[in-house]
Amino acid sequence: MKKIVLICMFGLLIFSSNVAFAELKIGIVDMQKLINQDPMVQTWRSKIADKFKLRNEKMVTLRNALLKNINKLQKLPSANVTTRKKVKTKIAAQAKRLRALQVALKNGLLSEQRKEIAAITQKIQVAVDEVASREKIDIVLRHSSLMYCCCKKKGRRNFNITPACRKILNGR
Repeated sequence: MKKIVLICMFGLLIFSSNVAFAELKIGIVDMQKLINQDPMVQTWRSKIADKFKLRNEKMVTLRNALLKNINKLQKLPSANVTTRKKVKTKIAAQAKRLRALQVALKNGLLSEQRKEIAAITQKIQVAVDEVASREKIDIVLRHSSLMYCCCKKKGRRNFNITPACRKILNGR
């Protein structure tokens, strides 16, 4: 008897949840498209490139000097031990400096990118919230997280809000 009651309660629970979800209005937003089309992204990409241009040039110069010393070492006769030792020491020091520059450049770039992406994502979130409240959307999902979407079928309450968000972002 207890099993029958539990099965009935479980059936009612499943049925009621389906009815509740049938009334949901779901919006879909393509965040990647909004980020890539944002003019602010192009601005900060060029700003970051300019900011790190000098560091990158310094790294390229050091790499070329390192390659030059490696070639020099390969051309030295094996009998010339003291010169080879000096060149190897120089190569090791240059390689260490190059690695340090690479790490510093990478960390600096990532830090700047995180700051800029956070600002852009915040701006997009405000636009998504505005569209969702205006259109009375209950749930907004990212397009990249969907496995399947039947948005194009008639009568469905799910729709793409990316163009509406783009209009809001361009208006600001």
